[in-house]
Amino acid sequence: MMGATESGQKVTAENVHELPPGSVVRMPDGERIIHLHDDLWLWCCDHAWMYGKVEDMQSKLRVGEGVLCHIPVPKPH
Repeated sequence: MMGATESGQKVTAENVHELPPGSVVRMPDGERIIHLHDDLWLWCCDHAWMYGKVEDMQSKLRVGEGVLCHIPVPKPH
């Protein structure tokens, strides 16, 4: 995985697919990209939202980098 262990890391169209479920990416214009589970992602802003696959989110990231603002912490076994 992209070494995403803390918030503030850059997320691009090339590495977004490596984020685990529960990750939240903040875009420069305030939009959010959230990896819900498996192949389901959510893009949202103040007035709209869209569910889709990672390929749909990559197009959103092509216009600029996002910043990882949350990554889930693995639960101990």
